[in-house]
Formats: sequence, C-alpha cells, structure tokens
Amino acid sequence: MNRVSFIMLVSILLVVAVVAGCSTATSVAPSQAIAPSQAVPSQAVAPSTAPSTTPASPSVAPALSDTFTSTLHGISISYPEGWTTQAATQAATAGDGGFLDPSGDFIYDASRPAHLFLAMRSQPLGSTSADQWAADQATLGECPQTAPITIDGAAGVIGTEGCNLALVTTGGRGYAIRLYTSGDEGWLDSVYNRDWFEKVLATVKLEPGAVVDTAPSPSP
Repeated sequence: MNRVSFIMLVSILLVVAVVAGCSTATSVAPSQAIAPSQAVPSQAVAPSTAPSTTPASPSVAPALSDTFTSTLHGISISYPEGWTTQAATQAATAGDGGFLDPSGDFIYDASRPAHLFLAMRSQPLGSTSADQWAADQATLGECPQTAPITIDGAAGVIGTEGCNLALVTTGGRGYAIRLYTSGDEGWLDSVYNRDWFEKVLATVKLEPGAVVDTAPSPSP
C-alpha cells in the first residue's frame, strides 16, 4: 500500500468513527425525571347529622296545665304539661325516699328521669307535734335552715339556701313536697328555681280527710 492509499484509509475510518459516535449519542433518550408524587388532599370529615340524644334546654318552664291527685297521701297538685306521674303504692314512713320510691308520689320530666322531679308524701303525726315533725323531716331531708310558708291555708316551713323542701301539717297529718334538680345540668336551677317551686306550691290542695293509708288492691 502506497502512502496515498494509507492516508485515504485512515481518513475513511475516522469519518466512520465520528458518524457512529453521533448516532449512538442521539439514539439514547435522556432520562426523564420522575415527577414527585402529588399527595391527595385528605377529605374533611363531614359533621355528624345524627340528632343529639340530649334534650334541649328550655329557658322557660312548661305551663302548669295538668293536675295530679293522690288519694294515698291526700294531696292534689298542678304540674307541667308533658311530665309523667307515678302514684305511691304504699304508705310513707319516716324519711325521704329516693326517686320513684314506692311510698312517694312522683311527677317528673320523662326526658330527664331522676334529674328533675317533684316528690310528695304524707303521714300521720301521731303523738308528734307539728313543729317537731317538721324539724325532724327537715333534718332527714338535709334542710337544716327553714323559713315560714303557708300552703293551702296551712302553716309550715320551707328549706332555704337552695333546699326546695316544703313541710306543712294539717288535720293531724304532715306533708312533705320536694322539688329536685340535678347538679349534672346546671341550667335546671335557673328555670326550675324557688320562684317556680312556689308557683307549684300555690296550686296544692291538702285533703287529709280523704287519705287512704293503704294502696288499693290491683284488679284481678
């Protein structure tokens, strides 16, 4: 091979190498950057539409449109519309029974059982004086401080310092009437307060001569 042929061969090889290099470079696609994942925004939890089981808190007490009469205890009293009554089934003894005690008459808000109710009971004075009976019942009812009150023309006492217990005697019989409001619902005392209780007491009729000391036998 002469010198001219050798130079031409080298030139051809260089051209082939350059073309091959360019082809390789352009055939490889540049790597694509992976887009960062887009977080799906969390969906806000919709508020529950289920109705609340807690009854509403009225700002005014219902009207005293209904009347309850107890022949076992010889008393009648007006109470709020829509409340429930449970008559006593046995004669009362000393002391203040709890909610729905069978010796007491109870009138209560069925939506707040044991939280808001009126309780009534009566018993013969026997040899105990009216003043002594009232003092004993005030102590048992945890109402050590009392003030005078008149109910249906009969003299009695009523608890002070937040104790809504009225005690009155007539016809040889002692009567206890209590308004109970639970501390679990603070608004109760602002609606069913002393003024409201006195309105209830103004409707009371005492009938000691009509008392039946034993509950009637159930129908067969």
